[in-house]
Amino acid sequence: MSLFKSNIDSLLLKHKKYFDNMFKDIDENILLDDQQRKAITMESNNVLVVAGAGSGKTTTMIAKVVYLIEKLNYKQSEIVVLSFTRKVKEEIEKILYDKFGYNGVSITTFHSLGLRLINASGNNYEKIIDEEGQYTIFSNYIKEILFSNKESFKLFVNAFSNYLFFNEDWKDYDNFNDYHDNVYKKNMLRNRMDLKKYNEYQINKRRNYKKTIKGEYLKSKEEVDIANFLFLNNIDYEYEKKYNNINYHPDFYIKQLENENYIEHFGIDENGHNEMHTKEELNSYLKTLKIKQNFFNEGYNANKFIVTYSKYNQDTNYLNELKKELINRGYNFQFVTQEKTYEVLKNTNKDGYSSSFISRILIPFISLFKQSGYDTNYFDKLISENDNVLKDQLIVLKQFFDYYQKVLEFNKYIDFEDMIYKGYNVLPLLKEKDLGVDYKYLIIDEYQDISSSRFNLIKRISDLFDAKVMAVGDDWQTIFGYSGSRIELFSNFETEMIDAEQVAIENTYRNSQELIDIAGDFILKNPKQIIKRLKSKKHLKDPVEMHVYCDQDKKQIDYNRSVIVEKILEEIYKKDKNSKILFLGRYKKDIYKISNNEKFKLYQKKIVSKKFPKLEIDYLTIHQAKGTGYDYCVLLDLNDDIYGFPSKIEDLPIVKLIKPKICEPIDYPEERRLFYVALTRTKNKVFILVPKLKASVFAKEIKKYINVRIHNIYK
Repeated sequence: MSLFKSNIDSLLLKHKKYFDNMFKDIDENILLDDQQRKAITMESNNVLVVAGAGSGKTTTMIAKVVYLIEKLNYKQSEIVVLSFTRKVKEEIEKILYDKFGYNGVSITTFHSLGLRLINASGNNYEKIIDEEGQYTIFSNYIKEILFSNKESFKLFVNAFSNYLFFNEDWKDYDNFNDYHDNVYKKNMLRNRMDLKKYNEYQINKRRNYKKTIKGEYLKSKEEVDIANFLFLNNIDYEYEKKYNNINYHPDFYIKQLENENYIEHFGIDENGHNEMHTKEELNSYLKTLKIKQNFFNEGYNANKFIVTYSKYNQDTNYLNELKKELINRGYNFQFVTQEKTYEVLKNTNKDGYSSSFISRILIPFISLFKQSGYDTNYFDKLISENDNVLKDQLIVLKQFFDYYQKVLEFNKYIDFEDMIYKGYNVLPLLKEKDLGVDYKYLIIDEYQDISSSRFNLIKRISDLFDAKVMAVGDDWQTIFGYSGSRIELFSNFETEMIDAEQVAIENTYRNSQELIDIAGDFILKNPKQIIKRLKSKKHLKDPVEMHVYCDQDKKQIDYNRSVIVEKILEEIYKKDKNSKILFLGRYKKDIYKISNNEKFKLYQKKIVSKKFPKLEIDYLTIHQAKGTGYDYCVLLDLNDDIYGFPSKIEDLPIVKLIKPKICEPIDYPEERRLFYVALTRTKNKVFILVPKLKASVFAKEIKKYINVRIHNIYK
């Protein structure tokens, strides 16, 4: 027996009663298993915890924090728990802060940690720029600067012609506004519409993506209707203006002469019902509504608020009710002319020429570029190494990058990537000047998603402050390569970090043994994945059911899928009417493969079955579903296509230049991991829809496994 194992065994024995009772007052069902206890008690400098799906990694992380404080005498301020998402951060906070009372532990995202380090160094920023802010900066650059430089604009249009919608007429105009005015008017004439019909067409089109006449993006189509009603009747409004300097933002603030009111619109009927909400969601919504109603009726607030509902009992609607209220309160309706409406619609419709380029190419490219740790000098290297279209694209992207960075610097703005990069840069100063940062233990969640910039940040903290690192994750679930995660930083942890060891936690509390046998064997076809043998006390025969549908008649495909899904729901409903069900898709649009007929309705991310309206059904892409668990899951399609599963969409050549090159000796390695994630979201069964003629390679592979049941349904 090694000395290390002897020490661990001794600690486990010594602290057995302590671990047995650690969560007793919080949840008596939580009992740490031997592997979790080993991970918690390991005292080497750095530990990689390789955690299987549903193995209790969050519980392990929380227990590690408690152990460090209670048994190893760490100060709370010396411990940092790093999460990639707010959801997990809040989950950990709820237990560590509210249950254990350890409020001094820093539980944060990487971005927030970076910003905290920057602030500690004395640097402060006026504003955080998110994707919406980036979009505005880039859009304005194209319209106000780039368009006027004909040589640069020509290079831009030629380099990214597949993602831009400028016609040849741009050459005839000195500025973007004149060009846009002409294009907008030509579009109306080409469609043979008069001013009124053209305005109505534009307003209806915008409503589908929740955009108002004034160009704002709101939270619901009903709110858009209200905003447009106010505009068309010449009533000034402001969306979600803060009420009296308190943290409350009613939907609309309106003002006309001496009249001043707030409008709060509720997405339920006046009796408090909405069939699109689950019972829990509706109760939460009604609780919030009650709090707001009490606020409306208190003292100074009385008569300030106008409340509308989605539906009313009488033959009326929310716009009619709003109109009545406004008349009663003395508002005058002055109809806005069609000419003015046209001008406002035109002036808020300027982004369509380049929106695809900005959203699909520019913003993702710059994000990945920064996450990889590159700066403007790297553009010069890439430009010198490439030619033809790639070279032109790099020259254009460098122009955008340099302009963007100047805007950030001049205005004292910061984006999410720079929070990490600049946080990394100020660390030596924080150490040298002793500026209140003294972290001794870093606990990192979802370590399989680590990028180069995030790794560099934690490595520098570890080196400068002699901090230990416990990284927790699952290389079988590395699915965010497109946004910079690097699987080799996980698999090479013991060589990247000094004095590092690895431990596995392999008991899963979500899936049955039969399911994890299928999923585990499937993922280990890739020899680069770390071997772990997951174990479960749950057993379930045929936890994977494949339903083969007819895909011969293209017009019938969606309906055929819907019929099968309805039969699956019937089977689930008979077993448990209170089941929580997840519909899974490889892409966001996959939900429309079943929701464009009378059987299913889509409401945000909720699905309503006409036949089983009380079933709670969510829809998520597999990427969104990572970290979740449901009673049953339905994977809506496993087909062989470009937009199939596995996806055959290739990275653009320009993206390949900056994306980490990782060699894995198997086809579709990341898609394989994504399928593993899809299989393991269920606590019971996962149902998979497969087309008869175009079944994917994954479908053909797993149908050979024991405990995979095949249903051949062709009609």
